[in-house]
Amino acid sequence: MKGTYNCRGGERVPVGAAGSAGVDQVTEERPDSELSRAIERGAGWLSEFLSRRLQRLDLTSGCLGLFGLACAVKSAPASLTTALEETLARMRQRLGEIVSQPEAARQFRHGAVLSPLMAAVACRTSAARSPELERFCTEEWAHVDLPKLRESAPVSHQAALCLFDLLSERWSANGDRPMWLRSIATRPSKYRLDDEAIEDLATEIHALSGYGTVVPRLPSEVRAYLEDALPFWTFFFAKERDLDTLCPLVRAMKYLGLDGAPEYSRAIQFIRNQQKPDHRFGSQDMELHLLSRASAEPIDSDREIHLPLTVSSVWTLSHHCSSDSRFFGA
Repeated sequence: MKGTYNCRGGERVPVGAAGSAGVDQVTEERPDSELSRAIERGAGWLSEFLSRRLQRLDLTSGCLGLFGLACAVKSAPASLTTALEETLARMRQRLGEIVSQPEAARQFRHGAVLSPLMAAVACRTSAARSPELERFCTEEWAHVDLPKLRESAPVSHQAALCLFDLLSERWSANGDRPMWLRSIATRPSKYRLDDEAIEDLATEIHALSGYGTVVPRLPSEVRAYLEDALPFWTFFFAKERDLDTLCPLVRAMKYLGLDGAPEYSRAIQFIRNQQKPDHRFGSQDMELHLLSRASAEPIDSDREIHLPLTVSSVWTLSHHCSSDSRFFGA
C-alpha cells in the first residue's frame, strides 16, 4: 500500500499503522472556487511581502515574487489584477532599478538565471509584464558561462535553456532535445531514489514539456516507470508534509498528463490546506522553529522559506486551475 512507507536513511521503508497518521488531510475534495480563493489570498500575501520589502529585494527574491504574482494573475479573475495593479507597477519599477545595477548582471552571469528567466517568461503574457526584465535577460544571456553551469548544475542548465527558448520564442515541441532523465536511466527502485534526484527529475520533466506547453514524448518504458513512480512519490511527500518537494512533483504529473490520478487531486488539496491564517503557505512549522533556534545566524523565514514556498504553491494551484494549457506559452 502506497501510504505505508516512510523515508529513513535514504530508503523508503514500511512503517506501522501509527506512521500513516497525518494523511487524512489529503483525502478531502474541495471545489475549485476554494482553490481560486487560496490563490488570491496567496497573491495578497506576496503583494504585502513585496511591498514591505521593496527596497531590500535583490534580483532573485524580486523576480521570484513577481513570478508568483504573474502565476496568480494568469488563473484568477480580472478583479485580482486590479487589486494587484499598484504592487505590479511598483515591482516593475523596482526590478528596472535592480537590473540596471552591475551586481544584477554579475549574479546572472554567474548562474543566478532561473528566477529572472521564469519571471520574464511568465510575465510577458500578463499584466505583470516587465520589458526591462525581458531586455536584461536577453542581453545578459550571451555572457552566461553555460559550460560552467552545465558542469555544476546540469538540471538547472537544461531548465535555463528551455526558459530562454520560451522567452525568445524559439522553443519548439519538435526541437532536437536529448533524452535527459539521467537519474532513472537504470530504472532504480522508486523506494531508493533520493530526494535530490527526485527533485531534479521533476525539474527535467518541466523543461522537457516546455513547462506544460506539450506532453513530452518519452520511450514507453520510461513513461511506464514515471506513471508508477510519480504518484507514489507525490503521495509520499504529501504524507511527509514536504511542500517544497511536493509542488514540483505535482506540476510534473500535470505536464505528463497524469492529473487524473487520485494522488494528484489529493496533493492539490493538501497544498491548499497548507495555507496559513496570514495567507502564506508553509508546512513543518516545528522543524522550522527548531532550525531557527539551532542556527547561529538569525533566519529570515519569510524571505528564505515562506516566499519560495508560497510562490511554488501559488504556481502549482494556478496551473491546476488555469484553462490555458500553454501556461508559459506565447
